[in-house]
Amino acid sequence: MSNVRNLSGKAERIHALIEEGLRVRGVLRFEHITRLEKLFPSSENPQVDFLGLKRFLYLEPIVEGGHMLPVLSLRCNFKSASPEVRLEVGLFLVDGAGELRAIGYRFETPEGEAGKHHYHHAQLFRNFQKQAAWCLPCPPWLPTEQPSFVLSATDGVTLLINVLLSMYGRTYLGKFSGPLWSLVKDYVDKMRLG
Repeated sequence: MSNVRNLSGKAERIHALIEEGLRVRGVLRFEHITRLEKLFPSSENPQVDFLGLKRFLYLEPIVEGGHMLPVLSLRCNFKSASPEVRLEVGLFLVDGAGELRAIGYRFETPEGEAGKHHYHHAQLFRNFQKQAAWCLPCPPWLPTEQPSFVLSATDGVTLLINVLLSMYGRTYLGKFSGPLWSLVKDYVDKMRLG
């Protein structure tokens, strides 16, 4: 999770433009990590929907290949017969004209045994949650159904690891240490990253 108080330069400008647009929509970021921790799925709370709560999470800025600020939305439902996890990441940047632009990727668990997307996959998106809850400032021609990129994931944890590796590269795993690493090590090993 990004500490938005420590942003500077281009990332701070991107953050300001995102916040300006979100205030109009009534969407807020998580202010404190303890509030976020209470929303993680559990036996008492098997369904989570960040945007349903009008909340989202900033991730660390991406500085390689241009400055981008990722914004994450999570929706999951462990009540259904096939557990559903949807991680949507909007990558925001400021273009040469100073305008806010974005592209979105959704990382998803398999969708229905008979469906064409019955595997862990990632796809482009233009709107968080497909219902225009929050439209991204991106080209309207972006394809959102196909292609669907196969992921090295077997569950919600490895799906999240795929998000982090996709955003920051394999060296990002070095940030996991101590108790956190012991929690995710077995999941990373299952991914056979080579």
